[in-house]
Amino acid sequence: MHYIINKAAFDVLGSWEAVKVLSAILNALGLAILGFFAFDKIDPRARLPLGIFLALCGTTIMWGASLRWYAYFDPLFAIVFALILFSDFSLTKRTMILAGGIVLLFYVNYETLCAAPVLVVTHLLRERKNFRRGDIITLFIAGLVGLALCIPQLLIFLEFARGHGANQTSSFLSALSQIAITLVVGNAVFPISVAAGVYTALIAALGVYFLFVKPKSDIDWIVLIGLAIGTLLMVVTGIAMKPRNSVFLLPLVFLIVASAVAALPPLWARAAIALIAGFQLLGVVNVAWHRDTLKGSFNIDYRGSLATLAAWKEQCKGKLIVFNHDSPLNYLLEENSIGSSSVFSPKRGTDIAAHPGDCVVLTKTYAGTLNADEVATLYRMLDNPALKQVAFKQLGEDRYAAIKSWVGKEPFPQYSIEFVEYDVTSDVTLPAWSGAIKRLDEGQE
Repeated sequence: MHYIINKAAFDVLGSWEAVKVLSAILNALGLAILGFFAFDKIDPRARLPLGIFLALCGTTIMWGASLRWYAYFDPLFAIVFALILFSDFSLTKRTMILAGGIVLLFYVNYETLCAAPVLVVTHLLRERKNFRRGDIITLFIAGLVGLALCIPQLLIFLEFARGHGANQTSSFLSALSQIAITLVVGNAVFPISVAAGVYTALIAALGVYFLFVKPKSDIDWIVLIGLAIGTLLMVVTGIAMKPRNSVFLLPLVFLIVASAVAALPPLWARAAIALIAGFQLLGVVNVAWHRDTLKGSFNIDYRGSLATLAAWKEQCKGKLIVFNHDSPLNYLLEENSIGSSSVFSPKRGTDIAAHPGDCVVLTKTYAGTLNADEVATLYRMLDNPALKQVAFKQLGEDRYAAIKSWVGKEPFPQYSIEFVEYDVTSDVTLPAWSGAIKRLDEGQE
C-alpha cells in the first residue's frame, strides 16, 4: 500500500524530496499524538523527558524521512498504540481502533505479524478487569472481520514468502544483536564508538533500575510486556535482522526510559536527561550531515557527488558517461540527465562507443549486494589504454571503516564514494554495465 501512497503523494507534491518531507511530518505527527495522549496518564515527572526523547530521536528521523514502508508503518503503529493504551475512548471504540489499525498496518507491511500481538496484548492488559461478555463478543467479532479483511493481503504475503522469505530473515543471534542495537543505541550513531558505549551503559543502568528498583505502575507493566513480546517475536522470526524493522518499538523504549528517569532523585534525573538528549542530538546532527550513522548508504554525500559530476560534465568537451553500482546515485544521474551505465538496469545494455573528447567516470562505493569479485570485474572492464586518468576525488571519509571490516569480515571502503575521471584519447567501445552481473553469472565476461 505504501507504493500507492507514495505515487499519490508524488502526483500531488511533484517531487520525491517533497514526499520524503511528508513522510517525516507523518512520523513527527505520530510521535506527537503518542505524547499528547500519554501526557495525562504518565508520571508528571516523566512528561518532559519523554517529550525530549521522542523529539530528538535521530533514528526515527533517519528512517522516517523515507520512501519505504516504515515511513507509514511506524507513525500508524504509534498512533494506534497511543489510542488503545492512553485514550479515554470507550472500550468498544478502542476495540474498533485496534482491529482497524491492525488491518491498515498489515496492508502496509507483513511485519504486522509481530506488531499486532503487541497491540492486542496492550488492549487486553489495559481492560483485563473491565471486560464483560458483550465486550468479549465485540472483540471476537472485530477480530473475525479484521482477519477477513486481511486475507487478500495474506495470500500475497504467503506467495512472497515462498520465493523471498529467506532474504528477509536471519538467525536468532543476528536478529537479537540488530534489535539490541536499534532499541538501545539506535541507528543514527555508529554503535561501536565511545559515545555509544557511554550511552549504552546509561540505558543499561536505567533498565536495571526500572526492572528491579522502581515501583512500576500499570502502564509501566503494560509497556514492558508489550515491548518484550514485540522484541521476542522480531527475534524469533528473524525479521529484526534489518535495523529499520525494529524502529516501531522505540516509543515503547522511551516510555520505559522516561519512567525510570522520572523516579530518580532530581539531580540524577537532570543529569540523565542531559546525557540522553545530548546523545540523541548527536544522532540528529549525524542524520542532518549524513555521517557516522549505522546505515552506510545514508552516509553518502549525494549532493556533493552530483555537484562533482555536474562540474566535470561542464568541463568535458564531449559526452560524460558515469559507470556506477549504486542505485540511488544512478537514479539521481538519470534525473539530472547525466549519462550513466549501471548494474541496476535489468536488461543487457548496448556497449558504449566513446570518442576523443568524451569523458568517463568510474564511481566506487560499498559493494552492497554484489560480492568483491563481481565489483573487481566491473572495475576491470574500464582497464583500457584508450582511457587516461585525469582526476580522482573522495567524499565522505568513514572513521569506522576498519571496525566495520573487522566486524563484518569483509572490506569496507575508507570513503563512502570515490570518483575516477578519465579522458577518452582514442575511439573505443566500452562494455555496458547494464545487465553485466547477469552476464558474469552466466560466464559471458
